[in-house]
Amino acid sequence: MDRATVGFVAGLAGDVIIGVIAMAMNILGLCKICLIALGGGVFQQQLLQEPVGLGWILLGWVSHLIISASLGVGIAVMFTYLGEKRAVLKGAFFGSVVWYLLIGIFAPLAGYLPESPKWIELFIVFGYHIAFGGLVAYLIVRYGNTEKIT
Repeated sequence: MDRATVGFVAGLAGDVIIGVIAMAMNILGLCKICLIALGGGVFQQQLLQEPVGLGWILLGWVSHLIISASLGVGIAVMFTYLGEKRAVLKGAFFGSVVWYLLIGIFAPLAGYLPESPKWIELFIVFGYHIAFGGLVAYLIVRYGNTEKIT
């Protein structure tokens, strides 16, 4: 597989792992801001509140998988230009930038987040993004071949 395909698959794998953790924490009441609820809420311009129907959860998964696969390709492209040295650190940084753009800028402007989210929940979501970026970067370097994306 070329690196772009590996990035796509790594993005999907990373999203499944991090998404399941996020949903479990949401169900247990540890974090109200669930990544899957954000993914489905894009279509209602709000964070989906519990309880939501199965259709909205599936829509959240599909939209989040598409975004994550695209970010995986983005990380693969980043490695083409910046190299693979310290890949996990670069991926974690990439994830933190995505968090800042999406959760720090775009979601509040669009009104997707709760009115006054708890700061700890924002840091939990930050951790999800860092873990996602690092995991995807590791998978790309581990399973990708060294072909450059042109």
